[in-house]
Amino acid sequence: MVDQIDHVDIVVFEDVGSAERAHAQGVARLLALSLPDQRRYLQKQLPGLKALGLQYAARGDAPRLQADLIDSMRLTASKAEKIQALQDQLTIAVASKQDLNDALEESLCARDEEMEEQRSRVKALRAGLEDGKRSDEAKDAEARELQEKLAAEAASRLEAEG
Repeated sequence: MVDQIDHVDIVVFEDVGSAERAHAQGVARLLALSLPDQRRYLQKQLPGLKALGLQYAARGDAPRLQADLIDSMRLTASKAEKIQALQDQLTIAVASKQDLNDALEESLCARDEEMEEQRSRVKALRAGLEDGKRSDEAKDAEARELQEKLAAEAASRLEAEG
């Protein structure tokens, strides 16, 4: 959208930068044209606007200067609103990031606790297996002793009989 002072036109530009600048000016003009009462109010209420126009009249078009000043004020207000909107979005993004960080931290803590619990279970199982091995070793030793005793008894019986 391109500003044509008393109307706006739609024009295709070759580069994005020029298109964005012209569009911003075109939107401002479209707003000015669609809000004539507010424009007249600003022209009447701005202190010193008429005096400035009279001083500028020798150098250029005073009504154009007044229109440019009013448009400039409107653009500034529009930019301030955009900046505020961006600040609001940034605040929301920061809060969302903090919420995600908190959730991640909570999840990591829960995972660490679960891993510690699993480590304790593994240690208990290993201890139980080692106790079982000791019991099996003790049983094997006892069985060997019994076998040796039986073998000794059998040998002594054979000697006694023979």
